[in-house]
Amino acid sequence: MKLNIALIHYPTSPGGVEYMVINMAKALSELGHNITIISSRPMDRTLIENLYAITMEGVNNEVLPPPYHLRLAEILSAGRLVRLRRAAYVRYALEALRKLGEYDLIIDTQSNTLTPADISYIHYPAITPTYGEGLQYKIYNAIVKLYIGRFTGSPLLVLTNSTWTQEILRRVYKVKSVVLHPPIHADLYADIARIKEREERVITISRLTPEKNLDFILEVARYQKDLVFTIAGATTKHSEAYVERLKKKAKLVGVENVEIVENPTRGEIKDLLARSTYYLHPKFPEHYGIAVMEAIAAGCIPIVYASGGLWTDIVSRISEDLGYRTLNDVILVIRKLKENVQERERVRQKSFEIIRRLDYRHFKYRMNVIIRRVYEMKNVEDDIKRTYKHH
Repeated sequence: MKLNIALIHYPTSPGGVEYMVINMAKALSELGHNITIISSRPMDRTLIENLYAITMEGVNNEVLPPPYHLRLAEILSAGRLVRLRRAAYVRYALEALRKLGEYDLIIDTQSNTLTPADISYIHYPAITPTYGEGLQYKIYNAIVKLYIGRFTGSPLLVLTNSTWTQEILRRVYKVKSVVLHPPIHADLYADIARIKEREERVITISRLTPEKNLDFILEVARYQKDLVFTIAGATTKHSEAYVERLKKKAKLVGVENVEIVENPTRGEIKDLLARSTYYLHPKFPEHYGIAVMEAIAAGCIPIVYASGGLWTDIVSRISEDLGYRTLNDVILVIRKLKENVQERERVRQKSFEIIRRLDYRHFKYRMNVIIRRVYEMKNVEDDIKRTYKHH
């Protein structure tokens, strides 16, 4: 069975959403299907390979430019209003693709809502605000909720990235969903995973933007002067002012043991991971967290905020002692790990066990099962529609 499958993609900035659509496309292509990523602008294959170490060989990319009003909204918002723009583009693309009738299945990995696609993949419900305070955010969230409410459909299958997101989705939409964790390419880190002699270094890999709460890393560093902290990640057009603010804040509070690495290459990230003993995730509930998974695969010990899919599905299963709620919790976790070499090694070995269950081969197997079942469901639905039409 060889299907023509379209995945809708609205590129904004590097991160988990883009990572997932590329892995889905790669897996389905390797399973023998004709795969096309429909995107609002051409995808940079070289950049993608550099960022994620994943090739798009065998994957087609067709550009469906957004309509004028959506392009205007992007310009006027200076790249903001991402939730609203993503939903609007997916709606536009779905309508266009349905009219074409060229695809057996259409997958929406972008809008974070229940759309009329065959499969909707939800990273986190778009109508549920994740950050921001004040009147402007309340107005924006109200607009998103109103717009998306008019666009909600009934996909044949809803997928989500963690049991934590699954529960939120159940409360918001009263629907059942299937958890499909984003895959980890652990083989990319096999040569450094077993390195035991590491620096007293803490690494955080994150997009360098305000919502990532990287100020918290400075607070920890302020009380852990015996450790070196590295914040590394991609920048956006809004990053320059934020990075400058972080540097000023570090200087103001006397933090000299933090370095910020902007737009590191894959090789630079791998080198930093190989040297680091700990990975510290900022203080907010992460829906999943690919960067943390890569750090675990590279042999770093994760310390994460004790909420979110990253905590419930991954880190808590390694050890519940690796979660924190407050700044003081982080300091205590690090202190205990520094004082107990055997515990560090036990945690690291348990981490490798968890990672093996989430590797790319397992992901591809599950994608194969999912696509076959959804296609069968769609055929049954089409038969029912034809029956009613003739009667």
